[in-house]
Amino acid sequence: MRPGWLRLSVFTALIGVALASGYRVVLLDREIGEGRGGEREFAENAWGVAASLAELRASQLAYIAADADRAFQAEQIAAHTDAIAAGLAELTRLASASGASRAIEAASEAVGDLQGVGAASRERVAAGETGLARDLLLADGTELGAEAAGHVARALSLERAARDGTAARQALTQARAFFLATGSGVLAALLTFFAALLRARVGEGDDDAPAAPGVDSGVQPATGSSLLDLTLTADTEEDVSPASAADAPAPEPIVPELDLPSAAVICTDLGSLASATELPDLLGRAAELLNASGMIVWVNDGSGEALRPAICHGYSQAMIARLGAIPHDSENATASAFREGRMHVVPADSTGSGAIVAPLISSINCFGVLSAELREGWEARRDVQSLTRIIAAQLATLVAPDAAAASPASQRAQA
Repeated sequence: MRPGWLRLSVFTALIGVALASGYRVVLLDREIGEGRGGEREFAENAWGVAASLAELRASQLAYIAADADRAFQAEQIAAHTDAIAAGLAELTRLASASGASRAIEAASEAVGDLQGVGAASRERVAAGETGLARDLLLADGTELGAEAAGHVARALSLERAARDGTAARQALTQARAFFLATGSGVLAALLTFFAALLRARVGEGDDDAPAAPGVDSGVQPATGSSLLDLTLTADTEEDVSPASAADAPAPEPIVPELDLPSAAVICTDLGSLASATELPDLLGRAAELLNASGMIVWVNDGSGEALRPAICHGYSQAMIARLGAIPHDSENATASAFREGRMHVVPADSTGSGAIVAPLISSINCFGVLSAELREGWEARRDVQSLTRIIAAQLATLVAPDAAAASPASQRAQA
């Protein structure tokens, strides 16, 4: 085979390797993105299941209340149960780690037992044994709810670990493919350069003197010169290669994650609260978990026309005094969340923090709100919003409005 054909074959092979490696880099980048998307989808479904669990517990407790609309609460219990079942089924479909699948199965079993406890409590209520029904829900129901939430948290942790390991292996393979593509392209460029240099030196040898018969003119001089040029060119390429590496995709920014096991512990402590004096401390723990600078539980005051701060964290007494009561018809997020009975989110701007306001809803109506002032834009995160709703649902079973707030005037203001 003539040297020209050999060089052409090697050049073609190097270009083929560079193209194949570049295509592999693109495919791996797409796979890494899909893996991250699957992890986010799994986390969102896990938070949805946790929120539905808290709402199921709240509806079960509301069912046994003396003045409860039991038909409505029964519908709510059924709806929350269906939402939990659908969420667990979706988590099973998305799970890629065997440990996560087993944790989801354990959560399903705990939810089934929780449904059994709820059914037993409703039978007690029907038999007029409301006290026994309440004891059953506060003892076995609280334990099973925390157990189910713990299994969901463990599934999320195992799934994240498995997906992070897969992403790390894919990133390593992507880096190798990237450098293989870059190296192949550099070698192809060098081969082209040296082939042109060799032809030029052979032409110079022909001009200086005629070649002796039977001697391959230009081969020996070109060999020594090519070795020198190769060294110089390699140094140049080493200087350029870091600039090429800068074209690699930048890693995604790391977003701080909520501590789901700690959230489950806080909800469990709220469900088993023994004294109202423990509420401020629990509110402080919730604020730390949510990255909140301050949290306030607002309830209907004695007039039934305004909201007053009942439990606070992160604010001085002087500031609470300046805030005072908030009339129901005020044009702000706190009053709007109370009137409409739904969550309001206030985005952060350049001059202050953002906020989330979640309603406190009993079996009859909305009697207050939970407001949280959040730092670093956390109010826009779905997982933070879900956890705020969970904590509000727990608090709705523990705090109550002032006595006069149940008057008809108060109910008209909430309509």
